[in-house]
Amino acid sequence: MQLTQKSANRFVDALVGIGFTALEADVYGMLARGGASTGYRVARLLGKPAANTYKAIESLHAKGAVLVDDSKARVVRAVPPRELMRLVGRELDARKKRVSDALADLPQPEADRRIYELGSRAQVFERVRTMLAGARRIALLDVGPGPLAELAADLVKAAGRGVTVALRTEAAPSSRLPGVEVVVIPARGTAASEPWPGDWLTVVVDGTEHALAVFTADGELHQGVWSNSAFLAWVFHSGLACEIIVDLAVQAARSGASKPALVGALDRLAELAPADAPGRRQLLAAISKKRS
Repeated sequence: MQLTQKSANRFVDALVGIGFTALEADVYGMLARGGASTGYRVARLLGKPAANTYKAIESLHAKGAVLVDDSKARVVRAVPPRELMRLVGRELDARKKRVSDALADLPQPEADRRIYELGSRAQVFERVRTMLAGARRIALLDVGPGPLAELAADLVKAAGRGVTVALRTEAAPSSRLPGVEVVVIPARGTAASEPWPGDWLTVVVDGTEHALAVFTADGELHQGVWSNSAFLAWVFHSGLACEIIVDLAVQAARSGASKPALVGALDRLAELAPADAPGRRQLLAAISKKRS
């Protein structure tokens, strides 16, 4: 099967991304499409030097990507792609474990007051997932529909551990989020006819750390920051808790709720911004230490 140049480039880039060289990717692709062959024939079809092609085949053999017969001709056959992916997956898992074991011996970084810029969409979501996985008491979010869909499973996991998870968003999530309180708010914008062109993301965990990000209409990161300053985190936490409470109170009032129901909605502030939240305790302890 003949690939277009775009498909061929994507194929090579994908294999290079899992540790193949460009020539190894070309050789594997040739064998996977054309069936078993000799190294000499593969070199001719690719227009590559035979010596380099033989080295690529040896490397592919060591990686388990090809099979080589024991005849004089040394016929080479590609391992089926699904089998290769299972092999690569196990090797990547083994590498991750070795790295994880090595990093486990490093000391944990201390909290500081700095604000750090996040460089990519992937880094934003990995940081937020780490925050949610480490949440002990409460996580508050102000999040657009796209980021909400991406973080849905992590939010449910946090709620399943007993963490209070509450968020405000512009559209109801496409699937249920058991244990997560979702408050749907009107679309953002300076006017109803001029909504923001991208998604927002504000996450505060335990009042100890927060992440902020805004994305363009096509989902690319415009800017993102993170900090584990307890002072800044508690400011954002308190503000976001108040916004959620006001949203609930407004919705209750518009639905004709009784006065006790409205008071009950406002009283929930103590639940969303508890006096014994880890970040608040951390901030008070730091201030008291300096005074003494």
